[in-house]
Amino acid sequence: MGGLPMLHHRGYSGRIERERETGQFHGEVLGTHGLITFQGQTAEDAEAAFRDAIDDYLAFWAERGEVPEEPPAEDSSAETLVLHVPQALHQTLASRARHEGKSVSEFVVDWLSQSARPGG
Repeated sequence: MGGLPMLHHRGYSGRIERERETGQFHGEVLGTHGLITFQGQTAEDAEAAFRDAIDDYLAFWAERGEVPEEPPAEDSSAETLVLHVPQALHQTLASRARHEGKSVSEFVVDWLSQSARPGG
């Protein structure tokens, strides 16, 4: 199966992937410090869940009378790297990222940056 397109809603972006074992679709909103995930039986269901997750995220902050984290500015110098990892590893990475107040993508990029340095 070819790569799935990036999702966009209200300034936020998300990546969607298809789980090989179950055929279900899941994804993560990119660029937020909190972990925002979504899933669906079909790509269309997952895309709708992505939009709902963003709307719920914004409603949560509005109900608290606080300003939500702004979506990141588009970084035209960023490259995309898609990795397929076991679900248990993804859960471990997500947990560590949450603990550090980062998205999974930010956590992995930081780790790769540190590991790629000489002596890292």
